[in-house]
Amino acid sequence: MGSVALLPRSDADRLLAMRQGLRGGAACADLGTMSMIATHDLSGALQRLEKLFEDKLALSRGGFESRAARARRVLPRRLQGDLTRVLAARRVEGNPKLSRITGDAALGASLGRLEAYLGSYDRADRRKGRVLSVLAAVILNAVAIFALVMAVLLWRGFV
Repeated sequence: MGSVALLPRSDADRLLAMRQGLRGGAACADLGTMSMIATHDLSGALQRLEKLFEDKLALSRGGFESRAARARRVLPRRLQGDLTRVLAARRVEGNPKLSRITGDAALGASLGRLEAYLGSYDRADRRKGRVLSVLAAVILNAVAIFALVMAVLLWRGFV
């Protein structure tokens, strides 16, 4: 099978071709090489995502699927769909026909958003925020109870 010149059909394809290091937006590669390149990019992105799971979220046990399920609890709702898309692409990664269905541009954007969020995630700051919100709730409840007790004492004429 000889090499066939594949011209990008959209801006997303042109961006993907530029990301793969191809010049002028035109790709000269046969279909087998193209799917191998996409698979290589996906496996590298998945390794970076696994590293972020381990470093930022302290998820080191289990496979990628179980880590992703535990990471889903930390992610905002808008990124949970991105994680689902990445998991679906990972499942069909080895099959060249099914891997074309996933959509490289959408998958690349999903991976980018996940990496950006997890890269800026700070567990210590989240922990401090949780502790401060619990303390604020306790203090607010104490002030409300104190005000209620004072109101009852005033109403009964003890103060």
